[in-house]
Amino acid sequence: MHKSASSTDLVAQVKARLNLAEHVIIPDIGTPQRQGQRLAWRCPFHEDHHPSLFLNPDGQSYRCFGCGARGDAFTWVMARRGWTFREALAYLANLVGVPMTAGVTRPVQAHGRMPRLTPPAPPVVPPDATWQARARLILARAQEVLWSDAGSIGRAYLQARGLQEDTLHAWGLGWCPRDVFEAPEQWGLTGKRIYVPRGVVIPHFVGDELRALKVRRFVGDVPATADNGGKYGGPRGGQIALYGAEKLQGDRPLFIVEAELDALLLWQAAGDLVDVVALAGAGRTLPAQWLARLLPYTRIFAALDADKAGTLNATRLAALSARVTPVRVPEGNDVTEYFQAGGDVRAWVMAVAGDDTRFPLRVVIPADEARLPGLAVPAGRWQRMDDGSIVVVYASAEEMEVCREATMWCGGGVG
Repeated sequence: MHKSASSTDLVAQVKARLNLAEHVIIPDIGTPQRQGQRLAWRCPFHEDHHPSLFLNPDGQSYRCFGCGARGDAFTWVMARRGWTFREALAYLANLVGVPMTAGVTRPVQAHGRMPRLTPPAPPVVPPDATWQARARLILARAQEVLWSDAGSIGRAYLQARGLQEDTLHAWGLGWCPRDVFEAPEQWGLTGKRIYVPRGVVIPHFVGDELRALKVRRFVGDVPATADNGGKYGGPRGGQIALYGAEKLQGDRPLFIVEAELDALLLWQAAGDLVDVVALAGAGRTLPAQWLARLLPYTRIFAALDADKAGTLNATRLAALSARVTPVRVPEGNDVTEYFQAGGDVRAWVMAVAGDDTRFPLRVVIPADEARLPGLAVPAGRWQRMDDGSIVVVYASAEEMEVCREATMWCGGGVG
């Protein structure tokens, strides 16, 4: 290959020599099972109990029918190693003996040799059936209490953060009215008692599995702080997930925030425009099993807290890929503080996402916000549904903003 060859030619040569199963997948996760004429593995991108990842008939791509992960050798290496495309290309070219051009940088270790794929991390095993059954019972009680008189403190706190009733129902939040201590045997565990704090209960689901209950702690009637036991707690034995990952669509901009309640506010304000996930803690990085879910996104915005930990974590995320852009709200430490200071979260999202928002755009306006359809939506492109909501198709960002401003000016509910 001549040095003047383009990177496209290089990719083609690598693919021509590469055997995806032999060179990439088997060295990484082991020998496949045969299901008829197909090779199958337990998928490393989610907690797979039965082989659901298959080599496609072309032999150069894979697909998981469990979590939806798909791609070729390049996407596999990028997801498993956290590398950029150029780094994956350098690795694979070296693997199959294709000389690199001078313009492509290879990832190297200190001693100058190409790094090898490390053995895969142990699979993340979900909490067992006993734990999940107990957690579901606690969650069901908490969800019921939140909407009772006993949940008034929790509701007031969430409403002060700008969260609406429909959002809280959609994401299944609840309220634990008192500190709960239970025998570990009730949760299928041993050791010390299981502690469920008083506070807002935030469930972490992965598919149908309840992986964790995270609680925004309260001491008395006020949110807890680091000085009185910490802001968050929850029963041990659970596994914090990438919050919101199950709702990812992959065909529009993605916003990554730090806290679950910030994610809910962003989803509520602009969930029809962008996808949203939360790392679920200061300093938490992207769990490896979720990286494949993010590969379809061409633009990812790391909208983490504007403090030292958030800035450092946003920098780490940006180092993973050129697709990641660190962004900050115009005022305050996070999305919620910006909202509480009077900021327009939706307008900020639109300004950040810019032209990457896809139009025409289908939007569902909830029934309680759909009082002025003549102003809220363009003529001829809306439909009133049986539940009172309105489905509307906007042709452009300008059209959507004009309709929204007209409705707000007239005292309507859209916005």
